[in-house]
Amino acid sequence: MLHVSDLSVGYGRKAILSQLDFRIEAGSLTVILGRNGCGKSTLLRCLSGQKKPLQGTVSWNGAELFSLEPSRLAQTLALLPQGLPVPDLTVRELVACGRAPWGRGGEAQIAQAMVTADVAQFAGTPMEQLSGGERQRAWLAMTLAQDTPLLLLDEPTTYLDPAQQFRFMDTLQGLSRQGKTIVAVLHDLPLALRYASQVLLLDAGQCVYHGSAADAAEPVERVFGVERWWR
Repeated sequence: MLHVSDLSVGYGRKAILSQLDFRIEAGSLTVILGRNGCGKSTLLRCLSGQKKPLQGTVSWNGAELFSLEPSRLAQTLALLPQGLPVPDLTVRELVACGRAPWGRGGEAQIAQAMVTADVAQFAGTPMEQLSGGERQRAWLAMTLAQDTPLLLLDEPTTYLDPAQQFRFMDTLQGLSRQGKTIVAVLHDLPLALRYASQVLLLDAGQCVYHGSAADAAEPVERVFGVERWWR
């Protein structure tokens, strides 16, 4: 379980998010929603340990994440951020980088990650030769090869066409059903509510809703100012 308690996050002394309290159950697919600039990516960076909070704690199964050694933290969670550069690597070389926290080996995890992310056919292809959607799936494969119980994904469906988005979310949903705990920032409201088991809705620096995706339509409509036609 991921437990966030009295968490405030910001820049300098200015809080972007204030006094957040929520729990994310193991094996869930939780989607973070909110308007542009509300702090979704900032929250994800804080949950990953890349950004220190102004106050509060983040723990995983009772262990304070901010106090873990870097190697232990990298064995606990994997972060897929936005806007990654194109490395001078083949797909397989990139995916193998996900095994760094574990040392040598991990051939089975590398192979399975490429199959799960549907990039095994590109194993020997340089990343620069792939389309944007193919690169995104390769980055996902690297994240999966890290083989952590907690996955944090920031806009993971970027560059994917609609059909690829559905396949990508099918993959995430399948991983959560296998026990992975997944927290993802998404902008596509119908996609989020279709696949999420839980929704975390941010507005004006607060968590205004955290609960079942099935009950999230009304608060989502209120925050985004949209009508029910979008569903």
